Amino acid sequence: MLDGRTDKPVIQYPKAHNWKTSLHSFEHALFGYMTASRMKDTEFDLYYALPEWEKPSHRSFSPYMFFGNVVNYCREMHPSFMPDGNHIYRVTFNGLH
Repeated sequence: MLDGRTDKPVIQYPKAHNWKTSLHSFEHALFGYMTASRMKDTEFDLYYALPEWEKPSHRSFSPYMFFGNVVNYCREMHPSFMPDGNHIYRVTFNGLH
């Protein structure tokens, strides 16, 4: 943050401020999970909520902003249906790139 009068940094603000939301921390955890799996050459699972009308295929899924090979995907049976009409799918990836 900059002081509007002097255009100098305001140093009394903590690092975790309005711009650093919980989403930012979640991204760090997600990236760590996926890249650790890649480094260990193991598969990893991610979960997706898809509308009931959408027919998924292996091309429907990607690991966040990366690419990966879909090894398997299946609809979770418990809980498989959410109140908003979405179904939960577990997707197993390998080969993150």
